[in-house]
Amino acid sequence: MSPLQSPSALQRRRGTARVLVVFSALLLSTCLCLADDGAPADSAVRTLIEEFMTAQTLSLPGKVSLDIELKPSHPLPPCKAMQPFLPLGSAAMGRISVGLRCSGAAPWTRFVSTYVSVEGRYLAAAHAIEAGRAIEAADVQEKTGDLSRMPRSVLLAGASVAGTVAVTRIGAGVPLRKEMVRGTLVVRQGQTVNLVAQGAGFTIRTEGVAMTAGEAGALVRARSSDNRMVSGIADKDGSVLLSSTPPVTNRATPTP
Repeated sequence: MSPLQSPSALQRRRGTARVLVVFSALLLSTCLCLADDGAPADSAVRTLIEEFMTAQTLSLPGKVSLDIELKPSHPLPPCKAMQPFLPLGSAAMGRISVGLRCSGAAPWTRFVSTYVSVEGRYLAAAHAIEAGRAIEAADVQEKTGDLSRMPRSVLLAGASVAGTVAVTRIGAGVPLRKEMVRGTLVVRQGQTVNLVAQGAGFTIRTEGVAMTAGEAGALVRARSSDNRMVSGIADKDGSVLLSSTPPVTNRATPTP
């Protein structure tokens, strides 16, 4: 060490040197973003799309992978700054086209074919399930696969299907979809049901006939004993909790 240099001065010089190295590396990476003719380099385009799609797929239920198809035979025109986007209505899953927009003196728009795969867990039939059968926990199993290749209505792992009923026959190993199952019907069309209305300090009960069927929690319609049409929520015990003014024709039970 030179007698004229203190340890703190030497440390400052080394720190300055590191900053210059980092700054030089940043300048070099910026220069590498453009080819000799000013066109964006493939690596820069790929990085731009990857960063954009990472933000677009944060909410997807699984591990996301991208297959970006850049064609060397069709290089992009020169551009200093590109803006990626997804066409209106596009879902960020499966085969999509990622748009690249360049503004400036010679604006242009191009699309890059990209496949977004999502490896996630879903529910499948553990064995064949016949139509009309109530589904139990032992009837389903979890599997792992590319969710982007499945219908959007596939039931993901963690979904509760216990107590539902198979609408159609489901083969062994077939991924379960929302339209394949329904809740157990607690009210059937033509069935005599209890119509229940509750208020402050009272409960009114009367009988009626269900005009529509429904599972617990579904909105159903019924005809009261004096031929008035009412609507309400099907309760798990088969009664209908009225959502409109009920006919006051039967007994009122005080609410405890």
